[in-house]
Amino acid sequence: MEVLNKDYPDSLYPLKELGKELSYEVARLKSICKAQKIDVTSDNGVTYIPIGAKEILENIVSAKRQGKKVTYQSSSTTTPIQKESVKKIKPPKTDTASGGGLAVKDGLSGINTPEEFMSALVKVMEVSQTTSKPISPLTAQRELKDAADNGFLLNGEQVANIFGIKKSSVSSWKTGHKRLGFEFEKVKEGNKTLWRVSQY
Repeated sequence: MEVLNKDYPDSLYPLKELGKELSYEVARLKSICKAQKIDVTSDNGVTYIPIGAKEILENIVSAKRQGKKVTYQSSSTTTPIQKESVKKIKPPKTDTASGGGLAVKDGLSGINTPEEFMSALVKVMEVSQTTSKPISPLTAQRELKDAADNGFLLNGEQVANIFGIKKSSVSSWKTGHKRLGFEFEKVKEGNKTLWRVSQY
């Protein structure tokens, strides 16, 4: 059994001292301790390891110097948290009389419960649905006719957006592809592929 210096705390060994003995950087020893899940403690600016870990570190450093691969422990030395040690956090008090709670735009203030919030949200959604115009089923044809009449060349993303499909689907089309009364012709412009639209 090794006799410890009486100035060291019980069952602890200074990491700096071990570094000197092994001619090994303390930072690298700390990294090994972390990988091995060895508890490192500090007292008055001195870093200590458990005395039992000294031999482990000596063996690892020796193995590294011999070029051997070192595998580290996968076990954890963490202890589970006891329920009694966890503090309960109380939410800050809100003064509902002075307008506390959720604030919602459009004059919906003073909402204090999730139920009130959901009710207000439903009302807002109902209003937005009744005020928005329905989308015409002819929108795609109108946009394609506009492109054909004006001689616009459309890129794949624009064509995909008109039809509500993926751009990759449009990329697979060949010249002469027909859809909704329109024919599509591939046109190369530099390294880009564009589409000329004509109505048939």
